[in-house]
Amino acid sequence: MARQSPPRPSSTTAPRWVVGIDLGTTNCVLAAADTTTEPAAIEVVPIPQVVAPKQVEARHIKQTGGSGQFAVARVRFAPDETVEELEFVDEVKGGSVPREYIPSVRNGIQAAVRGGGRVGFPYVKIRAELYDGQSHDVDSSTMAFEAAGVLAFRLAAENNSQLLEPIMKIEIEAPEDYTGDVIGDLSSRRGIIEEMIAKPGGMSAVTGKVPLAEMFQYSTSLRSMTQGRGNYTMEPASYEPVPPNIAEKVLTEYGASTK
Repeated sequence: MARQSPPRPSSTTAPRWVVGIDLGTTNCVLAAADTTTEPAAIEVVPIPQVVAPKQVEARHIKQTGGSGQFAVARVRFAPDETVEELEFVDEVKGGSVPREYIPSVRNGIQAAVRGGGRVGFPYVKIRAELYDGQSHDVDSSTMAFEAAGVLAFRLAAENNSQLLEPIMKIEIEAPEDYTGDVIGDLSSRRGIIEEMIAKPGGMSAVTGKVPLAEMFQYSTSLRSMTQGRGNYTMEPASYEPVPPNIAEKVLTEYGASTK
């Protein structure tokens, strides 16, 4: 989740857990309203990311009768897997954006990245290159250029974002007689089977990857389908794009209050 605190759990009478993975350490991060009780649901934190490079011109121009606000920022945005959150690059030549306003553009972009747009969770892995702009001798200010920075990222993210979800590496041990049921159940959870190995004592080991969001109450399900003889281990693997139909449900759930 790129060095952020997990969002608050949804207000409900039943206990809920909010789960994510720190992108730097791949550690699971939990936030719970009540950690002493078996959770009624798990909310997996979605991570937004810009999909493709995009060049924008953000124009923050307001005239209110007195002193106005004027700032134009031209920025190139691109996804960058080497960046944890945001890398801001100053490529302005010839003073089109005065030096004193360049940090304000950066601050505005950073605020928008951390604000998270429709979903409200911070974006990750973004490179922003400020290469040009315009200013006004009277109406430009740090506030105006910060607003232009916010607008620039919003323009870059519009129709150019995807949600990422945490994917877990899983290994399941169960009697061979139940291997088919184990594989079928994992597949129904959007899991991908990578390997199946026969083990001594009539046991088998199934390894694969599965979205964390699909693993709520898996221990109970596994015990039920294997007559109590199955067990599993799970660890963070990566973040991967959320399928479009599921992404739309996430946007519906979180977007109402963040649009």
